[in-house]
Amino acid sequence: MTRSRILLTTSTSLWRTSPITIADASWSIGTAEPLEQPIVEATSSTAESTDTVHAVDEYLTVDALVSNAVVYAQLPEAWTTALDDS
Repeated sequence: MTRSRILLTTSTSLWRTSPITIADASWSIGTAEPLEQPIVEATSSTAESTDTVHAVDEYLTVDALVSNAVVYAQLPEAWTTALDDS
């Protein structure tokens, strides 16, 4: 899947749940969203099940980082399967 296709799919999925748009997807631009924005809640709740929601100065164990890496490595396949099933 190309980067533009991923962005289109992500934008479409986000729009179905809340009126969210992706303004910039370049790697050099950081992001900051007000805490009350829907994307903040969606992103925060996604990370809760990994037990590694982060504070700015938080210490993370190697095990926690490995767990996150495993989850993130599985996301593309899970996403593709979910899209194929819908």
